Amino acid sequence: MGPLGFTIVIVAALVLGLGAQYLLKPKTSYDWLIVTLTTGVGAYLGSQWLVSNLFSGLTNYAVDGLVVIPAAIAGLIVGAVTEAVIQMAVPAPAT
Repeated sequence: MGPLGFTIVIVAALVLGLGAQYLLKPKTSYDWLIVTLTTGVGAYLGSQWLVSNLFSGLTNYAVDGLVVIPAAIAGLIVGAVTEAVIQMAVPAPAT
């Protein structure tokens, strides 16, 4: 994956992470960072691993080595699961 592909993954992960921080009720002040990191890793693995193993026919939908459809699906799923785990596992802050 080239620099443009990495840039797309990073920007999309940041958008999802910051969206989770500001649109949902965050349990900590760094929920966005955890969601951003896991979403980025999920999108990268979705683009590289899923395509090579399961969706080899989708290589036509690639931008600089980033296969967009599996990356988006995997990133959204991993980010949503991460946010759900944070919401269930982290206790609410004391007021």
